[in-house]
Amino acid sequence: INDINCISKLLENCNDKTEIAIFTHKYPDPDAIASMMATKWLIQKISPIKAIKLIYDGAISHPQNQVMDNLLEPNMTNIDSLREIKFDKIILVDTIPNSAGTGK
Repeated sequence: INDINCISKLLENCNDKTEIAIFTHKYPDPDAIASMMATKWLIQKISPIKAIKLIYDGAISHPQNQVMDNLLEPNMTNIDSLREIKFDKIILVDTIPNSAGTGK
């Protein structure tokens, strides 16, 4: 499968969804944060989504990660602050299911 097919399938699967969560691995680093932001941007450009949350587990503790979070303001949500995980679609980026913060 090439990248265009993957992106097309992702967008098709998000068309009728109103609440989407994008997860990455614990303690997100710059490439994880950028992957979440890019995925959100792409979905919002193609399809009018009511809510897309960028969710992570752990902390944003390294200085370069904190700078990225402060400058770009990706509006990420720590999984511990969610009362429940109830979304129409869950997307994992820069991770594998066992490493993403989706199990709480």
